[in-house]
Amino acid sequence: MMDPNAADRLLRQFASQGGSEITLTGGEPLIHPAIDQLAGTAQELGLDVTLFTMGLVDGGRELPAQRITQLVPFTQRWRFSLHGATDDAHDRVTGMQGSFRASVATIARLVEAGAWVGATFVARPDALAELEPVAQMCRELGIRE
Repeated sequence: MMDPNAADRLLRQFASQGGSEITLTGGEPLIHPAIDQLAGTAQELGLDVTLFTMGLVDGGRELPAQRITQLVPFTQRWRFSLHGATDDAHDRVTGMQGSFRASVATIARLVEAGAWVGATFVARPDALAELEPVAQMCRELGIRE
């Protein structure tokens, strides 16, 4: 995990050199202890902030509503990795049982909170059959891109 002070210095340097957008990713950025501070600093510096996430915290649980309320004001976009439209398909790739349900629950909470939510699907040869079901699921969830 990147040291928060080092990350802060990089954000400031990036903004001072004309940067306009930043994507905070990981691993899982939501488990970084200073993610609120880093996203807030980026916003204060005039950067558009995207969180690239699976929406999971604490060993694979969904992001609690309170954390969503805290983080949404600092972000312009949330982008999720979706590996399938079922527990089996998604969880097989993540290696975390329950990750699909937790990600979908977090997405639903974010959409309800008015956040911009996008999704990324990696078209692996063993998962191509999941593309259409994932696209349908995204429409139903209110995912914008």
